Amino acid sequence: MKTSTQDTIRDLLAPAKAWLAWWWDVVLRALPPNWSVRSRLFVPSVWVSLEPAGIRLAWQAAPGMAPEDLGTLTAEQSPDDVLGQRATLKPRWLLVVSASQAVLKDVTFPAAVRNRLAEVLRFELDRHTPFSAETAIFGYEEQPSDLPGRMAIRIAAVPRRVLQQQLDALVRQGVAAEGIAVRTGADGADGADGAGIIHMQWTPDTPLPDRTAPRRALAVTAVLLVALLLAPLLVKRFAVHHMEQQYAAILHDARSVAAVDRRRELIQEKLLFPPREREARRRVIDLLRDLTEALPDHSHVHGLRFEDGNVRIDGQTASAAELVELLEALASLEEVRFLSPTSRVDAQNERFQIGARITPGMPPAAPRGRDGATP
Repeated sequence: MKTSTQDTIRDLLAPAKAWLAWWWDVVLRALPPNWSVRSRLFVPSVWVSLEPAGIRLAWQAAPGMAPEDLGTLTAEQSPDDVLGQRATLKPRWLLVVSASQAVLKDVTFPAAVRNRLAEVLRFELDRHTPFSAETAIFGYEEQPSDLPGRMAIRIAAVPRRVLQQQLDALVRQGVAAEGIAVRTGADGADGADGAGIIHMQWTPDTPLPDRTAPRRALAVTAVLLVALLLAPLLVKRFAVHHMEQQYAAILHDARSVAAVDRRRELIQEKLLFPPREREARRRVIDLLRDLTEALPDHSHVHGLRFEDGNVRIDGQTASAAELVELLEALASLEEVRFLSPTSRVDAQNERFQIGARITPGMPPAAPRGRDGATP
């Protein structure tokens, strides 16, 4: 019965509230845009919370009053369907984030910073919470303090990405949030509005930035930087690879030319071998004739050896020194010398070892006698 009476009274007062809401909206439009009167005076609010079951709505008739649960907004419903006649009051839609998604911290500040506390917290947020003003949205409420000259503050900070996800989910459901708050306790508990919430420093005029765009730009920049660093190395590698291919081709051609040259030399050597062999044999025969004519009758040759253009003569003679003079007189020999000391065999003969170099390209000359005359 009590509930039916309250509904009847609410229905009777609904037109008056609608007229007051229209009149108050006209007043608010006349105020400067930076004034926060709309969030603190007698304007109803709709609390919007994202839960696993869906989007849950609650009605707060005025700041300081406990919110009334309106149920869950389904995919088939619109926000006006849930509000009914209350939609004519043009309530303020407030996204309420649970305390589990925020960081709450009680701190104290000098009382002198009361008028610029929001600016001070913007610079010192990272000292009291894990977030900075660039990565989180923050709010605060003043708490009772027993410290003289200091004020107690409860800070609430929520990561921007969490809020962006929830705001996007509300937009898909047709709800445009006008503010963000963090629930700090149960309904009716202590809080900035007497209902356990802390209003955040955010308005729809300053939307949350897209944090993924800078990350994508940073990733693209990193890829371009790596490409710029690797480009000279890749060009150099390509040039080295091209030079290696050219070197391999040149080396192959050089080896082919060398093989052709060696084959040509072998063919020439085979072609020239018979004449050279005949020439070498002829020179040996001529040298033997010269030695036979130059050696005295009392000289005996025990060994005659040809090797690498040299000749070695072993034997016996009456005078080895006189024999060296005779061999030096031959044009077909040069550098005539003793290879070992002479040794006396008997009273008339001595043993000798004489070496000489065959004169290259010189035809053998007729031997001369002891007096220098040609026999």
